[in-house]
Amino acid sequence: MKGIIITIGNEILKGDIVNKDLAIIAKTAKAYGIEIEKEITVRDIVKDIQDALTFSAGYDIVFVSGGLGPTEDDLTRTGLANFLNTKLKFDEDLLKSVKERINSWHLPESPLHKQYAYYPEGCKTIDNPTGLASGILCKKDNTIIIVLPGPPRELEPTLKNAMKMLNIPKKQEGIVKIYRTFDIRETEIQEIIRQIDPEKKLKVGYYPSIYGVRVKIEYKNEDEIHHFEPILREKLGNDLYSDENEELEEVFGKIMKKKGLTVSTAESCTGGLIGDLITRVSGSSAYFMGGIIAYSNDVKIKVLGCNEEDLRKYGAVSEQIAEQMAQGARRIIGTDIGIATTGIAGPTGGTPEKPVGLVYIGYSDRETTRVIRKIFKGNREEIKKQSALYALDLARRMIS
Repeated sequence: MKGIIITIGNEILKGDIVNKDLAIIAKTAKAYGIEIEKEITVRDIVKDIQDALTFSAGYDIVFVSGGLGPTEDDLTRTGLANFLNTKLKFDEDLLKSVKERINSWHLPESPLHKQYAYYPEGCKTIDNPTGLASGILCKKDNTIIIVLPGPPRELEPTLKNAMKMLNIPKKQEGIVKIYRTFDIRETEIQEIIRQIDPEKKLKVGYYPSIYGVRVKIEYKNEDEIHHFEPILREKLGNDLYSDENEELEEVFGKIMKKKGLTVSTAESCTGGLIGDLITRVSGSSAYFMGGIIAYSNDVKIKVLGCNEEDLRKYGAVSEQIAEQMAQGARRIIGTDIGIATTGIAGPTGGTPEKPVGLVYIGYSDRETTRVIRKIFKGNREEIKKQSALYALDLARRMIS
């Protein structure tokens, strides 16, 4: 089946919000063997919506998202009715259902909620379990039209209900596995896979980000996994942290629990992001004891015990201070491991000797201390995130 996606919303065209609906719909469509060939984003204008639907009439299936709310700029129902050359129908039972949901969620009622009870004649409604706006399912000639609420948390379950109503079987694929890597470039991974799969039997996708490179491989069967995966693991080494699509902090937590270790943090430029990463994992209280945000030199000296003379001589952003911060966190909080960051997140504060993005990451355990120096690119938030991730990855590598 060939499909097209129509997204409706002025806020998307103005750049006020990111179109997350596109990814959700496209991923779902692929699972059902529907090939999305095009995506159109249009304004909250009836004629634009109608024109987009007219353009899409030759496709097997049309996915439409947005414009099903109760306000005057929510015009998808009208645009759809015009395209179908029909009228909007008011459904008393649907309004009753909306009111029951409003009451159960303890929301204030509004006359505008009546809008939710309208949909084009000849169409069916699709249950939206997480919102008030029902989806709409209809057909014109040989084209199926699925209209979905715009908020992603409402769109996804409504889309699932729509696919159940259509009774389209899911596509039978091979076995898909996601491998997570860190601190290795996409091109390096591609070269490794070329070496182990010169005949290109595998379907491979690469998805790089500041969180590392995700590698998606589709195997035909279990035999291919047993043949290729051990070689891939060996070649990637410690740059591969998960072959089960786990987050870095999840893997770190598993290793900490397995080894029975505890960890503490001393953060300057990351401002608590390492601690945030670690505590995203349920059960992290078993190994994360606490952290110190040592933003000022006074806190570095008085709390962490950093050497005042070293601060004057080398500066707060230095190998020496990163080492002392990691050791201080471990000593003061009483853990097996201490992790620390100190750097210049920008956009100001850089010098030719110490540019914006320079970060020292420290690690300390009972036997070893190590510091790595990195220069990250990006804005302030991106530099902080990269610093926190590299700190967690350094600790993972050391305890592994």
